[in-house]
Amino acid sequence: MYLNDKIKFFSSRRKSTNEASTFKSGGKPGNAVLLGLLAFGLLALAPLARAQARAEVRSVSCSAVTMVSPGTLSCSITLTAPAPIGGLIVQLTSNSSALTVPPSILIEGSKSSAAFIATASSISAEETATVTAITGAARLGTAVALLSSTSPVQVIAKNSGKCLDVRGYSTTAGAIVQQWSCAGTENQQWLFTATADGSYEVESVNSGMSLDVNGNSSSNGASIIQYPYSGAANAKWKLEPTGSGYYTLVVESTGKCLDVTGGPSATSNGIAVQQWSCLGGTNQAWQLVSKHNVTLTWDASTSSGVAGYYVYRGSTSGGPYTKLSSLLSGTNYVDGNVAAGQTYYYATTAANSSDGESAYSNQVQTVIPTPLAELITRSLGQQ
Repeated sequence: MYLNDKIKFFSSRRKSTNEASTFKSGGKPGNAVLLGLLAFGLLALAPLARAQARAEVRSVSCSAVTMVSPGTLSCSITLTAPAPIGGLIVQLTSNSSALTVPPSILIEGSKSSAAFIATASSISAEETATVTAITGAARLGTAVALLSSTSPVQVIAKNSGKCLDVRGYSTTAGAIVQQWSCAGTENQQWLFTATADGSYEVESVNSGMSLDVNGNSSSNGASIIQYPYSGAANAKWKLEPTGSGYYTLVVESTGKCLDVTGGPSATSNGIAVQQWSCLGGTNQAWQLVSKHNVTLTWDASTSSGVAGYYVYRGSTSGGPYTKLSSLLSGTNYVDGNVAAGQTYYYATTAANSSDGESAYSNQVQTVIPTPLAELITRSLGQQ
C-alpha cells in the first residue's frame, strides 16, 4: 500500500518546529492526520517489511553424492530467508523412480532449513538421479549417483587416489588387501551387498571373498584380508558419509575405520590397509566409483547473483552440448549414463535466479575405457 498516493499535504506555509504539520486525506476537509503519527507508522512498518522478505530455496543437498542402493540418504533444504509465519511448503521431485522423495516438506515459520529422507530402491545398473526443490519460480537440484549392489565399484583412497586392491591378484583366503594404482582389474572391483542391519558385505569380484579384519582382532593395526564371508561382524562394514562423495568404511565388530597404513602421507603402491581408530584423516576417506561414470567438480563462480549451475555434455569438442542436469546448488556432478569406448566433452554454466545463464566454462574431455582395454590391463597382472 502506497500511503502517499491517497494523501496530500494541506498546508503550504512554513511552520515552526514546534507546530504539528497536518494534512488532509483524499483532499477531504476535517480528515486531518498528524505527520508525526504518519512518520511513526512508517517507521513501525519498516521492520515488518523486512521480516516478510520472500523466502526461496537457496540450496538442496544430500549426505552423499554417491550411494549403493538400496538405502536411504539424509537430505536438507536451506532457504534464502526465514519461512513466514505459518511456514513454507517446498515441493520436492526426483527424476528417477529409483530414488523417491516426499512430495513436499513444510519448513516451519521463522526457520530457514529442514531435513528429509530420500530412499533408493534396488537397481540393476548405475544411474544418476536429481532431487529438485521448488518454491515459486525457484528450482534447485542436487545430483546423486546410484550404484547397484550387483554392479562392481572401485574403492579409492582420498589421500593417494589409489584403489583398494587384493595383492597379487590372489584368490587365496587370507591374501592381504592394499592400495595400488587404479587399473580396472577385477582384484580392484568390489560388490557392496546390503545386510539386514544396514551394513554391507564387501566382496572382491576376483575371488568372491570378502573384506575381513584378520582374526576378528579388536586391535589398532590389525590387517585387512580377503576371506570367505561368514556374516560375522568383522566382515560387515558401514558406509558413513564424510562429504564431497567420500565415506569412511567402519567395521561393525570394533567401530574402527578402514585405514591406509602410515597416515595421510602414505601414497605409495603396495601399502597394506588396516583397521584403526577413526581419526578423520584422508587415509581413512574412500570414494566409491563405478567403472562407467564420470565425476565432475568445478570452482564456484565469484560473480554476484549466482543461483546455481548447469552441466552440459557433448560428443564433439566445442559442442553442440546437451544439458544433463537441473539447476544444481553444489559444485559437483556424477554422470552415470556413459558408455564404454566413448569420448565425452563437458562444460558448465552459472545461472541467476531468473534462469539466465553464463557462457560455457572451459571444456573438459574424458574417454570411457572399453572392456578390451580392461582385459589387456588384467593380463599384465598386479603385483
